[in-house]
Amino acid sequence: MTQYEKISAGDPESVDMLSSKVTKLFIISLIVICVGLVGAFINFNLIALPMSELVPAGVRVAGMAVSEVSALVIVALELVLGIFLFEAMGVTHTFPQIANMTRGKRKIILYGALFGLFFLSSVEASLAVLRENLAEAKTALDLSLAGGVAQITESISSNITVIGQALLGFVLPWILAVIAIPLEMFIEASQHAFTRIYTIVITLFCHLASGFAYLIESLFKIISHIFDIYIIVPAKIAEMINSKPRQADEIGSASAVTAS
Repeated sequence: MTQYEKISAGDPESVDMLSSKVTKLFIISLIVICVGLVGAFINFNLIALPMSELVPAGVRVAGMAVSEVSALVIVALELVLGIFLFEAMGVTHTFPQIANMTRGKRKIILYGALFGLFFLSSVEASLAVLRENLAEAKTALDLSLAGGVAQITESISSNITVIGQALLGFVLPWILAVIAIPLEMFIEASQHAFTRIYTIVITLFCHLASGFAYLIESLFKIISHIFDIYIIVPAKIAEMINSKPRQADEIGSASAVTAS
């Protein structure tokens, strides 16, 4: 209650504590999302090549091959299914409509998301095996053209790479589904973090504008002083030149008066 009263009263220490917690949450969620994006990139490259055998070749969408677009759609579907899975489990609360559903409807969404992830992970595992077979076929063709028959037999007999890529293709979709948790944390903390960043940027811009205005003011002062020098120095020289004949006349008149 003491902490709640401090927060309600706007105590600076409590506000700073809450701000630091939200900032830490934003940084951690951002790091996890970046790691997940790296996993999504690996997953995309794992299935992009074999997808070219399943979709029409030569067709491009927005400058990308159809196989690449299909691989991106599969990765996006895995992320969406992960979001619905954790929403149905009650771990995240991104969609309040799912949280307000009855237990039976949430179970339907849960089992549907699990089945979808299992289906996509199985498809990716098979695509990973197909990718390795395509790579081995290409390698065999290159070696056959070069005359390396013994190396062909050794490369085809090895199944370790195939098993590793199949396991990677099956596990990666489940790992990508977990991004739903840090994604919700990122969305919740982004408002505060972006406000802080916006405040820092505006403050920095104000300081830069103030420094630029000070430089302009100093420049105009220097220019005014230079202009004063440009005016005063010739005026002083002209005054000195004009004062010499006057002094000569005064001296001549004074000597004439003395002589008289």
